[in-house]
Amino acid sequence: MTGISFVGQKYDIGDILYCISNWKEVFDIDPKTGLPLVYNEKDFYRKANGPQAKIYEERVRDSSMRMAKLRLRACDEEGVQIVIETGIGLGVCAGNNIGVDGKARALYAETI
Repeated sequence: MTGISFVGQKYDIGDILYCISNWKEVFDIDPKTGLPLVYNEKDFYRKANGPQAKIYEERVRDSSMRMAKLRLRACDEEGVQIVIETGIGLGVCAGNNIGVDGKARALYAETI
């Protein structure tokens, strides 16, 4: 499944680095790697009293558009005529834990 994830787990690193402009201020940083510090072998932690994340809107919009087109093309190829799940799937991991959920969902809705 395609998607952007702002949940803050190890496998979200690409989305975080690409789509969040102030990730270094938002997450605890590993001094060895310079990347978000991973706890419990999977989770990034937000800095205590750190700021809310800021989204690179154009990057999220462009990525969402590519994902929506892929999903809609797949639906066409499979003969699916009702694509409600396509829109729902774009906002599953919107990032309420870092304060970007409202903006992310608005960008996903704009895409659809």
